[in-house]
Amino acid sequence: MTTYQQAIADRFDEFGWELFPCDDVDAWWADDTWRLRSVWVPRGREVYLTFLVDPQADIHHRKPGESVWAVKASAARPTQWQQEGSEYVLDFGSGWKDRLPELFSNLERLRHEHAV
Repeated sequence: MTTYQQAIADRFDEFGWELFPCDDVDAWWADDTWRLRSVWVPRGREVYLTFLVDPQADIHHRKPGESVWAVKASAARPTQWQQEGSEYVLDFGSGWKDRLPELFSNLERLRHEHAV
């Protein structure tokens, strides 16, 4: 698990999420995809976190966890690396840890926005 992933995973309990197995997105731009399930109301609501590969990375020689530049939160499994609709992207540039509350705020929004 990368530093980014660990920092995010460490806060799942605090914000009412648990990690569930997910098949990886078979795309050059997705390093890893996590399926999260809400343990808070609405219980069982699922969202996805996809760790995005830098489009300028050498994808043929890249190892898992390398050249990850951002994480994308989405209500459904993403179909492209670019941000669409109500998706949220947190880049891992300077100060990314200070912006983690933004990521969890957007996960909360997705939890309620797409509740059935």
